Amino acid sequence: MNGVIFLSHTKVDKPKVDYFAYKLSEIFGKERVFYDTWSVSPGESFIGKMNEGIADCGFFVLFISKASLQSNMVTREWQSSLSKAIKGELRFVPVLLEHVSVPPIFSDIRYLSFYKDGPETVLKQMIDVIRGDSNSPLQPLKENLVCHVTMQDHTYNLAIEATMYMEPKSSFLIIPDCQIDDLCVMHHCSMVETNTFPVATEGGPEQMAYWVMVEYATVPNIPFRLSLRHRNNNQLRFKVYHQIGEHEFEPIPLHYSS
Repeated sequence: MNGVIFLSHTKVDKPKVDYFAYKLSEIFGKERVFYDTWSVSPGESFIGKMNEGIADCGFFVLFISKASLQSNMVTREWQSSLSKAIKGELRFVPVLLEHVSVPPIFSDIRYLSFYKDGPETVLKQMIDVIRGDSNSPLQPLKENLVCHVTMQDHTYNLAIEATMYMEPKSSFLIIPDCQIDDLCVMHHCSMVETNTFPVATEGGPEQMAYWVMVEYATVPNIPFRLSLRHRNNNQLRFKVYHQIGEHEFEPIPLHYSS
């Protein structure tokens, strides 16, 4: 597939995107890389030039970050380009600049991971995609962390596992449906820090939660394990979250098995 390589981003992310823009322009030529630094001249209509770039686009590279997902302009760009991608008119290539929750519409789109693999690896993968190399290891956009739950007697055994890449911050939150004093937690590793405090998640009211952090990353094939039970051996329901910011928590899917 030929066409312009359109780099969609916010100015906040320019220090990272600059690297790709200049490297791609060295390989494919500036005239083929649409980057606002050189593609939009003073006095020209910014939106007009964006429309031209997307119209000529063969590869739409979306640099995903918290800032870009909050940008109205970037949203308009990827929505327009995604429509063309569905029709087979361009190749849609998301690049994750940081760990962030992506819109559900991206769930089956494959991506490159800057924060996991680094700029050099992602650049090579990007070049492979543009040149049509089918061996480029694009990955589906899906949740990286899952929590496997098994039950033995009145104890719930949890294994929080990274399915695709390392999660550097192993900080988790457990919100039970019982009083926090009735929750018994057993850890299966050392170097654990814990606390309890009220927290509001997913726009709901504050609930008392059990917070646990370990001093190492969560990596594929080496899960973080802990066990829960109710003090009176009652049935227990709970939710598990991953801490992604000082006051930000992302739900982790629970997979129950016998």
